[in-house]
Amino acid sequence: MDFLKKLLILIIIFIIQIYNSNSSKNIEDVYHTVEGRISLPTRGRPPPMKVTLNQGEQWAMSKFDGTFQFHNVKPGIYVVNVVSTLHHFGEIKIDVRSSGKVRALLFPYAGAKKVPTVYPLHFRVQGNHQYFVARPQLSILSIFRHPMILMMVPMMLMMFCLPKMMENVDPEELKQMQDKMKSSGEDPMDQLPAWLGGRAKDPEDSDDD
Repeated sequence: MDFLKKLLILIIIFIIQIYNSNSSKNIEDVYHTVEGRISLPTRGRPPPMKVTLNQGEQWAMSKFDGTFQFHNVKPGIYVVNVVSTLHHFGEIKIDVRSSGKVRALLFPYAGAKKVPTVYPLHFRVQGNHQYFVARPQLSILSIFRHPMILMMVPMMLMMFCLPKMMENVDPEELKQMQDKMKSSGEDPMDQLPAWLGGRAKDPEDSDDD
């Protein structure tokens, strides 16, 4: 009698294990279809584009009406991207439930806040890719900002203003200064303040320095 009870218990345990393995296998074999659409700001049919799931783990091509589908998708979290060399669509993170329900969050660009979006997925253009930098245009301001031009401007002002300032000097005084410089061999730069109406540099001051 004890043998029959033990045998019956073993049979029940065996049946339960078989049932659990079949149920877990059925859960793992659940697949769903993820679908969406791509739209461009311009009217007309968008060209076929490649859409990737988890950076190429699966991929699909969009149709001429912009729709696409991923088949045999297991429950889990995925990132969907549109591969385009012209437009930026952002990326959509989806959560595929075992029941078939899909939740979607849109990330318009890197670092942006997540935004709940609709399902079936809808990709819209978030911006255009810029590969080239426009060549700067020649302007008058850019010429005057050049360092060499900035150095030449004060010199040109001195060349223009110095003769005008020399006209105000008395000719007799100017001649005396010239004769004095020739006889003493003084530096004209030392006498420049006197020409401009200031005090000439005293030679004794230079010796003290």
